[in-house]
Amino acid sequence: MSPKPARRVDSPHYTEELPRTQVWKNLLLAALLLLYISSLGRVGFGLDPDEPRYASIGREMARSGDWITPRLNGSPWFEKPPLLYWMTAAATRIGLRDEWAARLPVALLSLAFLVFFYAVLEREFSARVALIGADKPWMAEYCRRIMQLNFAADRDINSPAPIAEVLMQLGLEAGEIIEGALQEANKLNLRRQTELAASKGVFGAPTFFVGGEMFWGNDRLDDALAYAAASK
Repeated sequence: MSPKPARRVDSPHYTEELPRTQVWKNLLLAALLLLYISSLGRVGFGLDPDEPRYASIGREMARSGDWITPRLNGSPWFEKPPLLYWMTAAATRIGLRDEWAARLPVALLSLAFLVFFYAVLEREFSARVALIGADKPWMAEYCRRIMQLNFAADRDINSPAPIAEVLMQLGLEAGEIIEGALQEANKLNLRRQTELAASKGVFGAPTFFVGGEMFWGNDRLDDALAYAAASK
């Protein structure tokens, strides 16, 4: 069955316009990050009693050189994990003072986690869409086009823009499918499928199974077909 003719789908979040605006989004993000980081030292410690307490512990750790026992006013303080104190002490040692020493390490660590979390979601994105359409009639053509996009056109397929592009070429509701792919239930299903694939020894794509025999790579497709024909 040939795919439906392409039609435009109204989707405010996932459209083929995404690549054109990516540079502006990156510039806006960089400006917001600069504004956020540059404002860390503008407000003093008076808003929250905990922040000056933890900052004082970090300063004392840097002054004394004792990185094992956190101390507040000379007394051991073990109510919190020491990572926060270590970061404040390290920032103090390199010359940061007061609010900057207490806040900049936390801000940078938070930003690093967001980058990591985004990378994890991006890595799983195309797989999630494939999984939600596993039992749909359009899945075979979707997989073929995604593989062509990645291996033939050398395009990144781990972001919404190329996925939406392929879905719209197939005449599908790109926004609806992508929203469904990002749901928690589909994430858990992908985890189960990944564990199943790992148990079978799958380590890359494309991988083909004929019975219990595994064939990996584009150059093994003919072998898989021949093995399937011989097994009949």
